[in-house]
Amino acid sequence: MLTRAILRAVTELVDRLLAHYDDLLGHRYPREHEDAWTDAADLVRADPEQGWALIVELVERIPAAAIGYFAAGPLEDFIDFHPAFAAEHLEARISDQTIV
Repeated sequence: MLTRAILRAVTELVDRLLAHYDDLLGHRYPREHEDAWTDAADLVRADPEQGWALIVELVERIPAAAIGYFAAGPLEDFIDFHPAFAAEHLEARISDQTIV
């Protein structure tokens, strides 16, 4: 079960990931939010429940142009490290038509 504190931490991480993406688009250096990418990778590899919460929030919040960028990072890692969990949850979300 994910606590409010965990969900809040996931939301903050998504905020940092989106800020990192904006840094990249704006060619801003130093990239203040660069550690968000590593933190997201660590999270999705370590805990499937928290990783899934991150993926769901990312999908809900990222701009369409950024889908490939995030799919090649957190989503790919999530599927690689937790394939059965990922398949089950992705299928459920798609069948609910909440992620399409």
